[in-house]
Amino acid sequence: MVATYETLRADVLSGCALPEDVAALRFHGMVQGLVLLLKKAAEPVVAIPKIDSTKPIQRDSELVRVLANIVLRTHSELAHVY
Repeated sequence: MVATYETLRADVLSGCALPEDVAALRFHGMVQGLVLLLKKAAEPVVAIPKIDSTKPIQRDSELVRVLANIVLRTHSELAHVY
C-alpha cells in the first residue's frame, strides 16, 4: 500500500497522475481509495479492440444547433453587457 501511495504521489507531483486514481482518493478517502487502486492493479488488463473506421463521420447540422442552443441558454445570464 505504501508503494502504491508513493507512486501516486510522484505521479501527482509530476502532473501525470490518472484522473480516476486521484478521484478514487478524493471520493473514498486515502485508505479506501488506496484499497480500490490496489484491487484495480490486481485485475487483468482487458484489451479494447480498436474500431477501424474507414467511413468519415457525417456532420449533423441539427445536432450542432441543438447543442449550441443548450450552451447559449445556460450562459445567457453571463452575456449581458452593463
